[in-house]
Amino acid sequence: MISTAGFEVEEAISHVDGWGMVLHFRIRRRSGRGPIPWEALQAIKDQHGGADATAIEVYPPADEVVDEVEMRHLWVVPPAVPMPSLARP
Repeated sequence: MISTAGFEVEEAISHVDGWGMVLHFRIRRRSGRGPIPWEALQAIKDQHGGADATAIEVYPPADEVVDEVEMRHLWVVPPAVPMPSLARP
């Protein structure tokens, strides 16, 4: 576990079907409470996954939600996986 600016970041390697091995971050506040702002997630992704990397956060169907801990998850998309540019219309 890595501590970064008030947050605990767990790094793991996960297998994702069709993508292969993926870097997975589990992020929570050290205090255990409070929201995690987008800017903090971006900084953690840049610092631990690389500024040039793309990471995603998933919002599953309601019947698949697991919400037991104040924690956010990011998965770094492997460079070989094509991702559309969503920043431009």
